[in-house]
Amino acid sequence: MASKKYDLFQLEEERKHWKTVNTDCLTKEMYIIFMQRKQAVDMYIDGYSLSVISNSINCSASSPIKWLEKCRKKDEYGSPYGYCGLLPYKHLEQYKRTKTVTDLVKTFAGAMTKLLHDYPELKEYVDNLYLKKDKTVLEKNITKKIIFEKFLWKCKELGIREYEYPFNTKNMGERALYIYLNELEQEMSNYSISRQNKDARQKYSSTGLGMPINYPVQRPFSRVQIDGHKIDCILTVQVENQDGEIQMVPIKRIWLLTLIDVATRTILGYHLTVNEEYNRFDILSCIQNAVVPHEKMHFQIPGLHYPEGEGYHSLAMPELSWAVFDSIELDNALSHHAKDSVKQISEYLNVVMNFGPVSTPERRGIIERFFQSLETRGFHRIVSTTGTGISDPRREKCESEAANYCISFQHILELTEVLIAQYNVTPHSSLNNFSPLEVLRQRVERGMVPAYLEQEKQENFTLLSYTVTRTVRGSIQTGRRPYVQFEGVEYRSDELSSSYDLYGETINLLINPDDLRTVTAFRNDGSEIGILYVAGKWAYTKHSLAQRRAISQYIRKNNVFIGPLDDPITIYHDYLNNEARKHKAAGNKLAALNMERTKNRKENTPVVDFNETKSKNNGNTHNMLSDQSLDNMIQSDLFRSFYE
Repeated sequence: MASKKYDLFQLEEERKHWKTVNTDCLTKEMYIIFMQRKQAVDMYIDGYSLSVISNSINCSASSPIKWLEKCRKKDEYGSPYGYCGLLPYKHLEQYKRTKTVTDLVKTFAGAMTKLLHDYPELKEYVDNLYLKKDKTVLEKNITKKIIFEKFLWKCKELGIREYEYPFNTKNMGERALYIYLNELEQEMSNYSISRQNKDARQKYSSTGLGMPINYPVQRPFSRVQIDGHKIDCILTVQVENQDGEIQMVPIKRIWLLTLIDVATRTILGYHLTVNEEYNRFDILSCIQNAVVPHEKMHFQIPGLHYPEGEGYHSLAMPELSWAVFDSIELDNALSHHAKDSVKQISEYLNVVMNFGPVSTPERRGIIERFFQSLETRGFHRIVSTTGTGISDPRREKCESEAANYCISFQHILELTEVLIAQYNVTPHSSLNNFSPLEVLRQRVERGMVPAYLEQEKQENFTLLSYTVTRTVRGSIQTGRRPYVQFEGVEYRSDELSSSYDLYGETINLLINPDDLRTVTAFRNDGSEIGILYVAGKWAYTKHSLAQRRAISQYIRKNNVFIGPLDDPITIYHDYLNNEARKHKAAGNKLAALNMERTKNRKENTPVVDFNETKSKNNGNTHNMLSDQSLDNMIQSDLFRSFYE
């Protein structure tokens, strides 16, 4: 029987978890040696005596025990080497120098390791400089050259003589120190990663460990991903200069938000925004565009057209109109976490929201790959492209080219429409050379039918509306009829002004952030009060929540006086027109305002507000303006009624 030095039952259990070796990678000589050692270790664990093992494989009686100890030896991660420890010429321990380095010695193998072992304070000092484990080190990412200089200074401080290592070598241990720092970077990666850039740190912390959490999906619309991407090109906005001439001024890069179906790689919807940073309303607009049936765009660019196959799922397959998805993967950013956004998506659409880590594109690799394809095949080929980075030669003169060729938001919008359509009908290698729309059609025909939005929800469908609570103001003692304030402006209606029981009570306002000229009011029990109208000057032009806030901020900061005949939207437009020549951010705001004005030019009509006015017969009595009285009032009386 084998020696009782080891518990054979314990060895049998350990052997089940040992690392194996792929013998196909070994040379013939190494294969023979490895198999001889493996056979000896296996025979010992199986209960054969050392003498039988020695005679069978022609080795010394002590060799099986020595090889077994190699298998049980732990690596740097605390796991046994297993059969890997039996590989010929494999070093299981780092070389440790024992001989003192003097002037008479010509070889310095292991000298740096011995020096740091003999002087633990020196090792701690070097490690701290490189890894910055101690907060006393203020300098960031100290270079190896500077660390070497500090290393020599520390050696002198510790009393190391000039005839001792490292001073007795030609380069004073510089190369050996660099090798040690490289090894330290690998061994202490959790600390050394802090020396790298933001992207490297993010990838290190979010990839490579654990099991994958995103399993493949087959059914269309079961899981979608949404994310934003700054388009790599410059566009311009029209600005009128002091001489009345129109010039094109570059603005900051704009955002593209897209929603992609994970199973089929089909882009279901997208949204472009000129805001400096996209907000929750942009997120909701993108999701809304993916649900609402797509409408064809009338292109202004000559020759631009949709590819064969329509390019969008609701156009190519009308039966998929109003299809909704089961779950949506989003970045864990603040703009995605707005309370109203979560409620609209999860409750109104019955969608499960899956928030991933912040700034972790690896978790949404499919949509990130789409952005890369879109840039490569599209925006990087535009004359005003910024390329892939500051060193890209295509970036040169991008702003001047954008101005020369008058690259506008409408141009980018039309190009995006066609590029996404082409993407949806282009074969993908990951889809066995089928296009996303072809895969979508095949799987729907195989019975993988998505869920649909209920019929009653399809009418007047919007995800942008949200609810706020406001207190009804006014007092019958002062003659002020009931009204509410929202974003610094009063809202009234006939019914609210007659509801004296609501003084001091809270009511709910349903807000459409795209048009603040009206809001819908509800009592706390859910019963509708009716539509409230904005006070006079804001009723002239349709404006969004973002524009209202921007204009109010501009008025406060610049002490701007807006008279009764002034339109605040026009005043703000003129201000942005002047600022856009100096600041790109103002150009983005001007572009957003121009988009709204162009969109609403045909449909925009002033909304009549029902403001309080003094009766000509009794100065203390306030009556509401009716449609008939408005027809009989001259313009000065009308504006006086708005502002007095």
